[in-house]
Order: sequence, then C-alpha cells, then structure tokens
Amino acid sequence: MEQDNFELHIADFDTPIYKAATSMQENYIIVTHVPSGNKKEFSNKTEFYGGWKNKDGGWLADINFDRVESGKEPFLVEDFEIEELSRLTDEVDNHVEEALKGIDYSVGKLKKLVPANDYQLVIGGKENFRYDLAQEVPYKGQRVEKPLIFAELRDAFLRKYASKIFIAEGREADDYLSEKGYENYRHFMKTGVWKYCLSYIDKDIDMVVSPHVNPNKPELGIIYNSPLEAAKCYASQLLTGDKSVDNILGLPSLTEDIRDKYGIKKTNGLGKATADKLLDPCDTPKECFERVVEAYKSYYGPRKKHTFTNFRDEELKWGWKDFLSERANLLWMYRTEDCKYDIFEDTFKGLGVKV
Repeated sequence: MEQDNFELHIADFDTPIYKAATSMQENYIIVTHVPSGNKKEFSNKTEFYGGWKNKDGGWLADINFDRVESGKEPFLVEDFEIEELSRLTDEVDNHVEEALKGIDYSVGKLKKLVPANDYQLVIGGKENFRYDLAQEVPYKGQRVEKPLIFAELRDAFLRKYASKIFIAEGREADDYLSEKGYENYRHFMKTGVWKYCLSYIDKDIDMVVSPHVNPNKPELGIIYNSPLEAAKCYASQLLTGDKSVDNILGLPSLTEDIRDKYGIKKTNGLGKATADKLLDPCDTPKECFERVVEAYKSYYGPRKKHTFTNFRDEELKWGWKDFLSERANLLWMYRTEDCKYDIFEDTFKGLGVKV
C-alpha cells in the first residue's frame, strides 16, 4: 500500500561521506623501471600500458616503438613496478569545508526525495562483527584505503548533523536499516501503516521488506517490495556471494545435474543472471531457499567433507552446510541489534526447508 507521508526517512549515509571525501583528491601512479631505477608519473595504468588485459598500449607501446626503431630491445611490463597513490586537489583551499558542501547537497536531495516528518542519517561504527565471523577469506579483504580526508570530513559531518545522526556501533549502517525495516514491516502487518521509508543504494538491503528509495535513481520513486522479492534477493546472494564489494564467496558454479534439471545453460562461474534463472520460477520464499540448499548439496556433496586451510592459517573440514552457513551469516542483514542469527534454525527450518 502506497503512502503520502512517513514518520521518518532513514538513510544509509556512509556512501555520500565517502564520495564527498573522494571528490577532493586525485589518484595517480608512480611507475619505476626496476633495472635503472627511473621513475615516471601517470594518471592511471591505462595511460602507462593501455588495456589491462594485453598491456600493449599507452606510453609503454610508444616508447617501445621508438626503441625498436633505433635497434634497442623493447621494455617488458615485468621490468616495472607500479605504486598507486592519491593526493588532494590543488584547486581547493579548504578540502574538508568544500567536501562538506557536497554532503549538504546530498542531505538536501534526500529531504526532497521522501515525504516524511523527519530524517535520520546512519553511518557505520568502528567495529564490525563480520571481521571475526569470516573464516574462508577475510571480510572486506579487497577494500582499498579510505580517502585522504575521510576521518576529518566524518568528524565535521558528526558535528554539523549531530541531532540527525545514528552510529551503528559494532555493525554496519546496512544492518541498522535492516533492523528498522523489519520493525517497519511488523508495524505494517499490525496496523496497515508504514512508519519508515529507507534510503540506500546497496541492493543487499533489498532482502528487507520495507518501502525504500535509491537516491542514485530518484526517478524510480518509492519502491514497495514483497516478501518473495526480498527472499529472492537473499537467495541470489547466497548463490553468487559478494566478492567484489565485501569479499564474501558464493557457490563457484552450478553442477551439471542442477543445470540439466532446471534448464540452465553452462556459464563461467555463477553470476546474478544465472542465479536469477534458477530462482525466477520460485513462487514462495521456501522454494527459493530449497533451491539454494539443493545447489549447495549438489556442488559440495550431501555428506562429503572438504579439508582446506583458511586465511587464518587454520585447517578446516567443512561440508555443504558449513559453507552455506558462513556465507549466509555474513550476507544476512540483521533484524535485531544483538546480531545473533543462524540461517538454518531461524530461517530455513522456520519456513519448512529440509536441511
């Protein structure tokens, strides 16, 4: 049921702070020719050696053309070391003050995006339980360094918007939005009225049933998702993982048995499109998670144990349920502040999924 007004607009605000801080710096690389020790600056790797796959373009191709023309041996990519660096732009006098203007603009857009009596800006705290929970590979192990003025800008943001900010200590801003979204859904089921509208760009929170908006796509308006859509979001992530953003592994691939049973063509790995083909025909959340369990059992074997050494240098012996359980707990957007959750006991068994 669509509404004309909400009690509170709750926005994940980690990304706007990050973007505002990033806008005040420029990235560049220093390339060192190891044999000679000579160094040269480039704006990026493409400028240095062209496309990342063949590495046969850019400055390196030009200099090698001249070397070959003059009878010299061309340089090899392996002869160089690349250091990725950042520096503040020199067009701005006060970078924090200028970046804060960008944050003010983002807040202004949010206030116009949703008809609500008030708004709340949510940022993650310093700790995150998922770092300790991860066993296979380190959580967020692929993340790059924070922007140069991130800490200063965050402090300035906290001072200016103190009365509107909630810090999700021990967890991520996403988790807090999920908690409020779950509270929102329960309130709606009792009263027929939505208290909150959530604002986020991270599709992970789509596993929560709540009205929401994407500030990067305001033309979509307020989105009202269903329990089935939320279940498919979570089930899809259990299959694909979240390698690029949070370094959470998924199922490496669908087995031939699963592909044949559900009419899915063979692909390299298991991406969202393949996961969607497996889940799209499902009519209930239970059926979604039954297919996830079926895919995991088929890949790892229903009773087989796999021995491997994790990133903590510990030897583990896991079956399909262990792999699924860890990924499920890392991917789950939590419904209560204590963050205690078990995928099999709290969701699968509750829906009648046999594990």
